[in-house]
Amino acid sequence: MSVETLPAKRQSIVRAAAQVFVREGFVGASVDVIATEAGVSKQTIYNYYRDKENLFLSVIDAMLQPVAEQFLAVLDEILLDEADLAAGLVRLGREWTALLAREDLAALRRLIVGEATRYPQLLAAWQNAGPGLAQPKLTAHLTRLAGRGVLAVPDPERAANQLTSLLIGEVQTMSLFGAVDVPARRVDDIVTSGVQVFLRAYKATD
Repeated sequence: MSVETLPAKRQSIVRAAAQVFVREGFVGASVDVIATEAGVSKQTIYNYYRDKENLFLSVIDAMLQPVAEQFLAVLDEILLDEADLAAGLVRLGREWTALLAREDLAALRRLIVGEATRYPQLLAAWQNAGPGLAQPKLTAHLTRLAGRGVLAVPDPERAANQLTSLLIGEVQTMSLFGAVDVPARRVDDIVTSGVQVFLRAYKATD
């Protein structure tokens, strides 16, 4: 459930919790501080979420769901149009990197990566709410394009992972997962060259 569709009190809690978690880290975040910033009692938070971990999992879900829905819709729109696959994949890369550069999501992602060894369940929740939805969808589209003779893809799942790396991997590394801005021209160059590499490897030949 996205933040905007939550009842008003839960919206306040989730928004305050996201800010506190990013600012203080998962371990350092205090439910007392979250309650104060949300304008609710500490007991109210426990009544809704039971404990801090469940609250954090709810923050992940609320923040990622609308982004995932938006991205999956863009993915469908772009890859169902086969007229100019190269241009479509470039657009996909631009949309994808723009979403990943969102300050709130980038900060939350860095926090989860930092806590992954101690709290792998948080990373699993992020994966399931984001990449875990995108990669199967991308794999399905590449499978369909291969079936139509547009691409020659012997292993669609691997090809989907490779395409993901070519479109966003270098940008993620350069930006330190959204901590540093990468110039738009540089992002565009990375995405465009990544698409060229992918199509050289997988474009079907007559």
